Amino acid sequence: MVHLIKSQRGGMKLVDNYNYIYRVDQKSGEKTYWKCEYSKCKARLHTVMDVDKVNVCICKTVSEHSHPSNPSKTKMCDVKAKLKSEALSSPLSSRMLIEQMASSMDESTLSLMSNASNLARSVRSWRQRVNQSHPIPVGRCGYSIPQDYKFLKNGEQFLIFDSGEQDTDRILIFGAQDALEDLASSKYWACDSTFKCFPENYFQLCTLHMIVGHVSVPRLFILLPNKNEVTYIKLLTILKCINKSLCPETLMMDFEKTIINAFQTVFPLTGMTGCLFHMSKNIYRHIVNLGLNLRYSKDVDFNLKMKCFTALAFLPIPDVIDGFIELADDDDLPQEFISYFETHFIGGERGQGEGRRRVRPTFPIELWNVFSITMNHKIRTSDCMEAAHNGLQSSITTEHPNLWKLIDHLKREEGSAKKKKCELERGDNKIINKSRNATLQSVMSEYDPTQKVRYLKSISWNLHSF
Repeated sequence: MVHLIKSQRGGMKLVDNYNYIYRVDQKSGEKTYWKCEYSKCKARLHTVMDVDKVNVCICKTVSEHSHPSNPSKTKMCDVKAKLKSEALSSPLSSRMLIEQMASSMDESTLSLMSNASNLARSVRSWRQRVNQSHPIPVGRCGYSIPQDYKFLKNGEQFLIFDSGEQDTDRILIFGAQDALEDLASSKYWACDSTFKCFPENYFQLCTLHMIVGHVSVPRLFILLPNKNEVTYIKLLTILKCINKSLCPETLMMDFEKTIINAFQTVFPLTGMTGCLFHMSKNIYRHIVNLGLNLRYSKDVDFNLKMKCFTALAFLPIPDVIDGFIELADDDDLPQEFISYFETHFIGGERGQGEGRRRVRPTFPIELWNVFSITMNHKIRTSDCMEAAHNGLQSSITTEHPNLWKLIDHLKREEGSAKKKKCELERGDNKIINKSRNATLQSVMSEYDPTQKVRYLKSISWNLHSF
């Protein structure tokens, strides 16, 4: 079948029914004149497009070929054209891209391919040529965002806010045009940050999600220069200025004190809930810092005991402190970890005798307790935010992509978010996590205050956050 393929320089070539390859010689009106790619061959073709402007039709042949065709070369041209197209549109690394394509090829095609290192070099070269059209920024200021990075493919504006080319603490906010309206109409928000998948000239990529049932949908992608409270207040004030209807009923977030303070300043009527997924990650991070990660990964009993501290979130609030005291009364647990958890999540004890009391912890129990929202079938953030966080981290293959690569990736993330929104509108989320939540609610409904540790272990067996 006669078909067109792209040349390595971005032009077009034609392959006829006999696997001869032609280059464009000239065009005249609706006709295209082709010549054989071998310079000494006199064979020519004249073509027009069919009435649907889809297929190429040969209307005249001129001269015979002076050489045999090479089906293998035709096949390799197709493969290289496809590889180039994928290289310029896919976020995969060159190695992963080549492996993915090779897995779908037959043996005869694989035998014709260049070795992997040569193909990887080609992929990098194609990508570098595209990137050279816009110099890669080395700082946050002194450059404008090119037009093609401000808009989605459908022409919709994607860059919602830019604090300015000369702002050394520059803030960039990306999202679809309906993003702020979605957040304004949503009762539940979640805020997630990553300190890996962002350009080195920024400090973090922050994502604002709307929560529907047990599904989070990213609506805004925000590049921030630091994690200072002043910066977060500036960001949230900007969002309120753009859309004055923004006022979530509940906000789920990481256990970052500066962002909690900022939200309480700008949205004083919003209830704050710490994300259980992020709580478990903070606990695991401290386990690693104490050098206990090997024991945690190999000692099943120790692993379960440590998970019970996350499970404290599933106790009724009045019973949390007693539950912590029972867990802490175990000589097998390191005192450094007990002190850390007590300081940040329970509140250390001060004073003596009748005047002894607990001081306010860094993160009050009311912030991270999920007993009520789980029993009342409201959102429990560990599942939806874990999926969103891990999905974003795993889909960006380089740890610190340059700004242009990141924006291209965020555009793809926005496309996935639109698809997820459509699924939610169809009601596809109704069965998500139903089994796991039903199991947790079953365990919680049989809670016996005299058997707290046994209850916490039962909850821990159903937690998968870390």
